[in-house]
Amino acid sequence: MSAPATLELAAAVVAGAAWRSVLPLALGGLCARPRLGAGGQHAVWSLALGLVPVLGLQAAVQPGPLVPHAGLVVGAWALGVVVALAVPLAGLVELARLTRAGRPFGTTPGGAPVRLADVAAPLTWGAWRPVVLLPRAAADWAPADRALALAHEQAHIDRRDWLVHALGWAVCGLFWFQPLAWWARRRLAEHAEDAVDDAILARGVRPAAYARLLLGVAAGAPSLGLSVAGAPVARRVRRVLAGGPRPDRRLAALALGLVPAVALLFVARALAPPSPPADCQVAGAVPPLLMPVEVLP
Repeated sequence: MSAPATLELAAAVVAGAAWRSVLPLALGGLCARPRLGAGGQHAVWSLALGLVPVLGLQAAVQPGPLVPHAGLVVGAWALGVVVALAVPLAGLVELARLTRAGRPFGTTPGGAPVRLADVAAPLTWGAWRPVVLLPRAAADWAPADRALALAHEQAHIDRRDWLVHALGWAVCGLFWFQPLAWWARRRLAEHAEDAVDDAILARGVRPAAYARLLLGVAAGAPSLGLSVAGAPVARRVRRVLAGGPRPDRRLAALALGLVPAVALLFVARALAPPSPPADCQVAGAVPPLLMPVEVLP
């Protein structure tokens, strides 16, 4: 395949992925209702973002019509990917540097290593070997506050929030042209924090004590590209003190099934072979005029 043809095909794939990615993200916005609770909303947004690259692959299998200025379209997409992924990659490098410069400080209740580092608030990073970074001032915190902060970070580890967060950044990097993807990633980070807050309160922690901890240590939440720091502190404090809505499990099951079902139905329909035109004759059929004619004596 020649270079111009390759560029035209790549531009068609980018255009096809752009409009196909609207479906799962719009479904996520419709299904992620407050009645699902923070955990249910987080699951819905995870499914929605996870289906975006699936539909992108479907666009590669069945690209749409060719678009004009293919070279410009592909070049703009590639440049956007580099710029969009620069933030999380820089954050990953910074997290690794902070971890190396940190001082060991025990482990979390689940056994993850804890280090005192130059961070403003506790954070967790790493998918298979997660590490918890605490501010250096955490050595002087009250034991109860420190235990509560470590329990919060352990809840992130148990939920695999950092891995989901990193995958969300990857989707936004590849689909940087889709504003709904950035909105979904932000919502994903917020609901991750809300779900962990709910998990901590479910253990019997007093909301006032937990809200005080949030105000004390989360006000300086890090802005590193790959740290799980999403929801604004003021909103989280109000939510903790007010008590989040009780999740409707039946509605959650319906929402979690609706997002992939509709998106996969869309994929199956797009991949189905086109039906032949109505006036198209079936292969192998013999036209009546070519049928053998019996000659009468």
